[in-house]
Amino acid sequence: MNVKGIVWLGTRTERFDQMTEFCRTILGLSQKSSEPGFAVFEMPNGDLFEVFGSDQSMNEFMTHPVAGFLVDDIVAARAKME
Repeated sequence: MNVKGIVWLGTRTERFDQMTEFCRTILGLSQKSSEPGFAVFEMPNGDLFEVFGSDQSMNEFMTHPVAGFLVDDIVAARAKME
C-alpha cells in the first residue's frame, strides 16, 4: 500500500462554535459549507476538514479525529487491510 497523503479529516466536538471560529480566524481556512452542527473547511490544496457538533447525527461513531488517506490503489489497500 502506498499512502500519498491525508485528504480528509473529521472531528466531533462539544465546542462546535469555538472550533469553527478557530478554523476560520486563526487557521484561515476557507469554509466551504455550514449547517447547524456541521461545517466543511477546504485547505488550499483541496483537502477537506469537517467539524461535527456533539449533537449532530452524522458520524456519531466519531469519538476522536478520523482521517481519510489517499492511496495509489484503493482495491489493493482495502485487501491488505482486510
